[in-house]
Amino acid sequence: MKLLSKKMLYLLLMGLMFSFILAGCSKEVEGEVVLPMANEFFAAIQDENYDKALTFYSDDFFNLQTPEDWRAYLQEIQEKLGGLQKVKLKLQQTNTVLSGRRFIFIFTNQYEKARSKETVIFFQQVRSDDIKIQVHKIESEALRKKSL
Repeated sequence: MKLLSKKMLYLLLMGLMFSFILAGCSKEVEGEVVLPMANEFFAAIQDENYDKALTFYSDDFFNLQTPEDWRAYLQEIQEKLGGLQKVKLKLQQTNTVLSGRRFIFIFTNQYEKARSKETVIFFQQVRSDDIKIQVHKIESEALRKKSL
């Protein structure tokens, strides 16, 4: 009886794993579909339309800081680096995980006063059409310099 129970448990677990795999693949979106969203996001930044830019971020993103704090940070970036002039895609990658898909983009952007490397990761949960920014990291030598 124990042997039969172990086999049934094994089959049940295999079936569940297979179901999760199929669920993760059911709403496939390619990175090329998400790239226009990233471009629209950067267009909002370029226009200094922070209200529109904030709509691209996920609720999870704002677990670490408030939308108001992030808006202030984006404005600070504009003050230190100048206006965003050019957005250039350097790397694009899609990563499927159990909970959904990550669309990873690395941009080398030109601002008026300096360049930046910006990593933007969009996330789409399993069984959802909603795709939002989960991670946004801005790196620039100009941001590392301390004012005297």
